[in-house]
Amino acid sequence: MPFVVHCFNQKTNTTYCYECENYKDPETGAWKSRRKLLGKLDENGKIVPTGKRGRKPKPVSEPNPEVRETKAALRKEVEREIREEVTAEYQGRLLALQEENISLKGENDRLSATLNALLRQSEEMMGTIQNSLGERQKNTTSDIPD
Repeated sequence: MPFVVHCFNQKTNTTYCYECENYKDPETGAWKSRRKLLGKLDENGKIVPTGKRGRKPKPVSEPNPEVRETKAALRKEVEREIREEVTAEYQGRLLALQEENISLKGENDRLSATLNALLRQSEEMMGTIQNSLGERQKNTTSDIPD
C-alpha cells in the first residue's frame, strides 16, 4: 500500500514529497521500496508538482504581430546584406584566381616552348656526337694494319 514520504533538502531548503511503495523481491525474497516524485511542499503545506510531467506549463507570451514582422524584415535585410558581401568577396577572389590562372598558363606555355627548344638542341648535339664517334671508329679501324 503506497504512502507519502517527506524528504528535506538542506541545501535548497526545500521539502520534496515521494510516493513510496514497499514490495517483496521475488528473486531474493528481500523487501524493497519504490519511490515516485510527487512534487515539493509550498508554504501552505500543499504539494506542488515538479519535473517534466508535473511542472505547470509556462504561459506563452505572443509578441505583437507588428514587432514579429519587423524583426523578420530586419533579419531578412541583414541576411541579404551578408549574402551580398560574401558574394562580392567571392567574386573578387574568383577574378583574382582567374587572372592568376591565365598568367600561369602563359608561363607554362613559355616554359614548354623553352623545354622543347632545349630538347631539339640536345637531340642535334647527340646526333653530332654520334656522327663524330662513328667517323672516329672508321678512322681507327682503317689505321690498324691487317
